[in-house]
Amino acid sequence: MHGTPLAIALLVAVLAPLAGAIVSGLFLRNAPKKAVSLVSVSAVFVSFVAAAIAYVGLDEGSLRFEGYRWFTIPLGGGQGVPIEFALSMDALSGMMAVMVAGIATLIHLFSVGYMAEEESYARYFAYLNLFTFAMQLLVLAANLPLLFVGWEGVGLCSYLLIGFWHQNLAYEAAARKAFIVNRVGDVAVLVGMFLVASLTGTLDFEALSQRAGVFDVPAFGVLGMTAATAVSLLFFWGATAKSAQIPLYVWLPDAMAGPTPVSALIHAATMVTSGVYLSARMSPIFVKSSAALTVILLVGAATALLAGLVALTQDRMKKVLAFSTVSQLGFMFAAVGVGAFSAAMFHVFTHAFFKALLFLGAGSVMHAVHAHGDAELDRLGGLRKALPVTSLTFLVGALSLAGVPLLAGFFSKEQILHALFGAAGNAQLAAGGVAVSIPSWAATTAIVFLALAALSTAFYSLKLYLRTFTGEPRHDAEPHEGGLEMKLPLVLLAVGAVLAGYLWLPAEGLERFAESLRAVVRDALPVEAHGGALPMIVGLGALAIGAGLAVALYKGKAEDPLPAKLGAFYRAAYQNFGVDALYDRLFVRPVAAISRFVRSFDFETIDGLFVGIPSGLATVGSKAVRQLQGSTVHSHALGMVVGLVLVFGYFGYPRLEVTIRHEGARTVLEVPPSFGYSYRVDFGGDGTYETGDFRADLTALAVPPSAAKKDRVVLLVHREPLDSEPVEVWLDEHPRELGERELGADFIPPGARGALPIMAWIEDGAVKLRTNLPGDEPEERELRPGQSHRIGAARLVATGVAFARVEVKNAFGHVTVQELEFPFRGRARTAVRGGSRRIP
Repeated sequence: MHGTPLAIALLVAVLAPLAGAIVSGLFLRNAPKKAVSLVSVSAVFVSFVAAAIAYVGLDEGSLRFEGYRWFTIPLGGGQGVPIEFALSMDALSGMMAVMVAGIATLIHLFSVGYMAEEESYARYFAYLNLFTFAMQLLVLAANLPLLFVGWEGVGLCSYLLIGFWHQNLAYEAAARKAFIVNRVGDVAVLVGMFLVASLTGTLDFEALSQRAGVFDVPAFGVLGMTAATAVSLLFFWGATAKSAQIPLYVWLPDAMAGPTPVSALIHAATMVTSGVYLSARMSPIFVKSSAALTVILLVGAATALLAGLVALTQDRMKKVLAFSTVSQLGFMFAAVGVGAFSAAMFHVFTHAFFKALLFLGAGSVMHAVHAHGDAELDRLGGLRKALPVTSLTFLVGALSLAGVPLLAGFFSKEQILHALFGAAGNAQLAAGGVAVSIPSWAATTAIVFLALAALSTAFYSLKLYLRTFTGEPRHDAEPHEGGLEMKLPLVLLAVGAVLAGYLWLPAEGLERFAESLRAVVRDALPVEAHGGALPMIVGLGALAIGAGLAVALYKGKAEDPLPAKLGAFYRAAYQNFGVDALYDRLFVRPVAAISRFVRSFDFETIDGLFVGIPSGLATVGSKAVRQLQGSTVHSHALGMVVGLVLVFGYFGYPRLEVTIRHEGARTVLEVPPSFGYSYRVDFGGDGTYETGDFRADLTALAVPPSAAKKDRVVLLVHREPLDSEPVEVWLDEHPRELGERELGADFIPPGARGALPIMAWIEDGAVKLRTNLPGDEPEERELRPGQSHRIGAARLVATGVAFARVEVKNAFGHVTVQELEFPFRGRARTAVRGGSRRIP
């Protein structure tokens, strides 16, 4: 059908955003911003129109554009798997293509106003167009290799957009983290793809659906699992990276480094939904493995609960929404885990509207109060009157996310709960259903997890709205709504957040939407047939409890009472239950250490041994021969004197090199082992040498509490979450201004570049802080050793100062002394990782 107008519409839907990216990125870099906006927004809108025309024109079955033979994967024996550039639209891909392009169009339009002051305007829109192209290619691809091209494309574009402001090293690190974590999952997708090709001889989705029976091969591979289990788990492992599930979800919260409209596109319509889409597309294989579905069910439910608990403790708008996305994706995969693929895709569809709305609403708030990067809830409040459109539409999105009845989120969540209750009850499948056996204990566990996740969702949704728009203002900005290009997308998305759920109702004229989707995906459980009223009771009960607690705690309150009420649990959840720190210890530090070793081995050992030594010997030898042939008695004498001076300098005056290293809450003093040297150390300067007499075997020593100096304190600045190396700021009794060098450029107020927002000094053995933001009244705070205070993304920790007197003695009895003062973390209540940079 590649010659029909509808088939060509598929090609237009894919290539229009690519054309926009090329034109904006290559030819409009120095053009007026209006020209860039017109080209970029129009390109995505054309993609939406083309996808909508093709989707409306779909009859029973699918629409296909046949391009050309791309390449052939050889399988041996003269056989191969032909790979074509071909596009296909059925109910599943059609729904996704229309949704992706439609929401991307609104996000592009919002960006026109939001990024109006951005210097790299054309580069931003080129990346955004390219992102939309990659996602359209992913969902409309007719085979796995072409889908994988789009899959890699959205990963590349997320890297480019998360690190859009790459001058900020923290943002660059966030982009790199997203890129690396997703590569871990991509390897599994690639392996799964080749496994499918070897078993079926095809990678075309239509043919795979017909040949799914070959995956019933028992005792496949060394682990004795079926082929369906192996393939399903490989594809799900890839999906855990793209769709941010345990254990590969850690990149998504840091992806907030990009511009806010980018966050909306990633979380609502593109990258994070691609893993759920892949699972639904491969449903004919997934439903053949009860073991794989059980794993998916438990991982999805656990992710939903974990991320929901973390979200309710976050104190920044985009952070709350980021963990919310991870939690909602867990709901979708829980539905996949019981074979309810259409319910999962239903939640993908409704989630796209209310999550895009919430992120763009957050962007509107940040634009109004001139917040950069993210907006702290402690510095918001009272915005309902100043931002009426944003406030009302944000409330609609928050209520839809919470699952309030008659809104879109309510219908899709209820379908997921119905599917889980059906699996827990071991209900009989309807005629034509696929025989999948999910252990009742697994389904019951998932129901409990999702009920708690739903409760936390209702809580943080209402908390976010109340802390942002109600109460008294906790800021000095003069907020105002953005222009029409920012308000119109909010209104249209709010309409979608209300009405999107009705497309699945079994009403006259609406049933075709859900039925056509179920004809494509291979549901194992007909979700409408199970559970009775109990799933709705659980869902509404969780909503009532969560929303009620949020209103009771936050309505009219200026301060957040949750930290005091939850105590240690709040602190653990706020830090993502230590997952990032665990990954840092398990993966980041070992890989960094191996990298440093390999680099050192390459440059010092390999180059030195096979390059440096031979060349050096040749050079030295030739010079020595020339000197011997032309030297005089005076030159021989000079060489002897120089050699004696060097030997005497080494043995006569011992060198002392001391390194201070921090291991968590422990401080370690290190001295290098040297021939003929021995050491002793006096901690605290009281004349008592804790090491006893001079020792030649002393290389590392833990600093004891007795080394701490009374009334001495130093300030450590942690640029969280990405910079684990704190900055040391040494203070005295004279107030000192802290600015970009200590806190980084992010903490300078917008419009006051070069202003120094914080004053610090030492008084009575404590650090005194005085904020001095433009327009604010000065505020003083005292930090005793071990106490910390957060300002934006920076955490300021006061810690004690230790004193050490280190003596080194050589073989001739000569002694060199060095006295040191350094941060001492032995008594700190807050553990500090890594080393530090000292700013005198």
